[in-house]
Amino acid sequence: MENELKRIRNDIASINRESDSFYDIFRDASAKFYALAHRGVDEMNINQVVSAEMRFADFYLEFKHEIVKEIELGEYIPDIKGNSAELSLVFWRLIRMAMTRALKSEKKVFYLKTKHDHSNIIVLISYSGDAVSAEDESSVRRFFSDASSDLNDVKMEKGVSWALMILKKYLAHVQFSDKDGLNTITVIIPHAFSDGEKK
Repeated sequence: MENELKRIRNDIASINRESDSFYDIFRDASAKFYALAHRGVDEMNINQVVSAEMRFADFYLEFKHEIVKEIELGEYIPDIKGNSAELSLVFWRLIRMAMTRALKSEKKVFYLKTKHDHSNIIVLISYSGDAVSAEDESSVRRFFSDASSDLNDVKMEKGVSWALMILKKYLAHVQFSDKDGLNTITVIIPHAFSDGEKK
């Protein structure tokens, strides 16, 4: 009888854990759908945006269990004005690109960091795997420095060009670099940005 009660208690504890896990998944998915449906301009915090996207990325079990991840969110990141649906999709596309390339690599490393200085919010996404080609890197650099430039020749993953175009609307700059076996996407967004400043 004692063994049977112990087994039942263990089963109940396991069900409780699964219920909590399911609740977290439901909450994160609901928040994602809410963000994607939003049409207005709000003040938002980049830490909250990228944290939500990272939780959503964990729905991909390969990413959750096979990649060594480190997330370092800076303190006191200023809010910016913008559309949460746009920035949700922007950072999802960049995280997804890094995640896909990291999964194909031997090291399987992913690192995300946010920080800010007196005028910019900076998001760094580093990953192991294939670097962005020199041609694509050059096209992106030209796109953010020349108002008349486009991304028609860029051959990165689906949706990345769209994400870069949205970031340009926020007066942001994006850089691709590689060092010591890791590739880094650097997103720099002026935190003084407001809706009226869009190009």
